Amino acid sequence: MDSRPAGPFAGTLDLLPGLQVVSARNAYGKSLASTAVVWCLGLEPIFGTQDNDPICFPEAAREELDLLDRPATQVLSSECSIRLIHEDGRSLKLTRAIKGDCRTVRVEEQTVEGQIRRSKLVARRETMQDEHGGLQRFLFDWLKWPRHEVTTFRGAAAEIYLGEFGACLLH
Repeated sequence: MDSRPAGPFAGTLDLLPGLQVVSARNAYGKSLASTAVVWCLGLEPIFGTQDNDPICFPEAAREELDLLDRPATQVLSSECSIRLIHEDGRSLKLTRAIKGDCRTVRVEEQTVEGQIRRSKLVARRETMQDEHGGLQRFLFDWLKWPRHEVTTFRGAAAEIYLGEFGACLLH
């Protein structure tokens, strides 16, 4: 029996502008890919989980990986990344741990000229109101999405993006 560690597992899904349809058989990672996108954007409460709770990921990304013909392997670290490319040529890479410090999002901004700026932001509830370290506020500003304040059904203030492609509510 081979006793070496399983090694890193990685995958990439490149999407083009416009509507994307992802189709594959069961257990090919469609749900994992969409969960990773939502996680990197700090929007995991849409899955009904608490902020910064990686329970939305399968156990194989958080705790233990079962491999064929091998004993289960403990997950030492796990993270996901998303790269957004703006129509003006700027890019933004967001990386967030699945196992480890789930609150911190590592940010890498790249200008059209290729200059890179690295920083860290916090993913947590009500980051739209956090002018200094909130992920969603930063993301809206980077995307140049206008924000409009509205009142939620619970009476709390929230900011919403209204545009030609729909609406996005972040609190």
